[in-house]
Amino acid sequence: MTDHTDNSSYTTDPRLGRAIWVIALCAVAVGILLTFRSLADRSTVKEKLETRITDMKNMKALERRAARITDAIRTLDELPDHKAVNLSPLLTSTLPGIKPELRESARRGLQGDWSLRRVDIDLGEVALDKFAAFLHKAESDRPPWRLARCTVRSTGTTPGMAQVTLALEALDKKE
Repeated sequence: MTDHTDNSSYTTDPRLGRAIWVIALCAVAVGILLTFRSLADRSTVKEKLETRITDMKNMKALERRAARITDAIRTLDELPDHKAVNLSPLLTSTLPGIKPELRESARRGLQGDWSLRRVDIDLGEVALDKFAAFLHKAESDRPPWRLARCTVRSTGTTPGMAQVTLALEALDKKE
């Protein structure tokens, strides 16, 4: 029977010791390479996560906007009148003596039976206080006209008078 308690033959063989060192160094090298690779992959994963977070924030914002639009349509559907007031009589009553030029643009279809109506108006020379009263009245009706664009140019002749061009928008529902 041989005695296996003496391990001196394993430690005295120089080839075995070198092989163990080579294997250990290879394992360390592989570990270092994997570490660097995972660090490089980490930035890619981080970018993907940041992109997903941005996308989720954008989706939440779109969801809130859609909810506001749905609420607005529900509110408009509950109005007794679904057409904006005719601008010609409104202009005549609030700006007497003015001969405005009205040009209606093509309507743009919106959700459901609703459409966006846009009217470009050239008022010529008008008293600014009367113009403000007209705007207030137009925006107070339901559904309201909304000021989309306005250009006011001083005439330089009479204080409080100016050349005014504007565009108003309103929502209308097909009946």
